[in-house]
Amino acid sequence: MLGGTWPQGRGLARRWAGAGLTVVIGSRSADRARETDTTLAEATDGTLTGADNEAAAADCVNLLGFDKQGAFALPVEEGSATQQAAALLPDSAVVGAFHHVSAVLLEDPEVGAVETDVLVVGDDREATDLVRASASAIPGMRGAYAGVRVTDL
Repeated sequence: MLGGTWPQGRGLARRWAGAGLTVVIGSRSADRARETDTTLAEATDGTLTGADNEAAAADCVNLLGFDKQGAFALPVEEGSATQQAAALLPDSAVVGAFHHVSAVLLEDPEVGAVETDVLVVGDDREATDLVRASASAIPGMRGAYAGVRVTDL
């Protein structure tokens, strides 16, 4: 599984590691990724490693901007980050998921279960099933195949 050093990535990494999955933390800085994986490993007893983004994953996006009020979605010409990734990577399996999951809940060790449905979209059913299963590995989460082609989002 792939996590990150920003709140949602850290939260997903915490939850996946807590569920017994192996997690790679990605960051622009390999040192920052390793620092995050060390902190989370101590908190979860999970298997985590840190690496720079290129080594961790070729393409994983969450197009958000941040201001004083918090996170907000950045406008994308193609309509969504998933559509943009599909257009840029036509020979790749592109899956969209976790767009609405609260980073605050994911990171909070006092929250035992994150009760939410995660809609998973993509053209490649094997890839969407893998992402759906990764969502369902987090206590309280239910990964649901949305059956939508990413180009139709």
